[in-house]
Amino acid sequence: MIAPRFSAAVAVLLGMALVPTVIHEYVGLSVDDGRVTKAVDFRLADLTGTATGRKSFWAIRKFESHDWIERWYTANNERIQLLVARSYDPKRLYHHPELAIIQTDDLTSRGVVRLAHSRNVPIHVLESRRTSGRGLAMYALHYDREFVDDAVWFQVRTAASLLVGGRRQMTLFFVHDTEVPSDAPLENLPVTRLLFAAIDSFVNQPAAKEVRR
Repeated sequence: MIAPRFSAAVAVLLGMALVPTVIHEYVGLSVDDGRVTKAVDFRLADLTGTATGRKSFWAIRKFESHDWIERWYTANNERIQLLVARSYDPKRLYHHPELAIIQTDDLTSRGVVRLAHSRNVPIHVLESRRTSGRGLAMYALHYDREFVDDAVWFQVRTAASLLVGGRRQMTLFFVHDTEVPSDAPLENLPVTRLLFAAIDSFVNQPAAKEVRR
């Protein structure tokens, strides 16, 4: 039994708890910002892209994503993998995306870097050392109007707004080059230029009105 003097307070608390439940379980509110991955150009950083041929069910299973592209970007001796995927389930994108995309465990995280020409975009860097060079993967995470460096803190920080404001899609930009010279600075690599060109192509697409569903 609840004492009558606490009834009003309990009713308020139950009402507050009910709001996010109704939004997500019954209304299913989500926000579509109008951006799409297919807007990413096929010609980026002097490289030309072609689809890898990966099937749609793969992205749904791995990332809960229905909006994604995966391409090989090539020119001369360069062959770089690019994946751009969007999902309303951010954890699917930020929790070791390399395991889903390139299916290898020989990449070691080198942390998050911000390059001089990157407009302070945090880039997650992974590499594998070889006798003849190194394999290099990099990715960036974009949510709403910002880039994410610490995904766990991001989830904590946005928890309240996600509950009452509806879900937004996170976007993953991922590049992978299997052969990079060991002594080449990160800023000067084709794979780095491709990553930022893909980000710019996606972010700078014509603005569309947000739709709440």
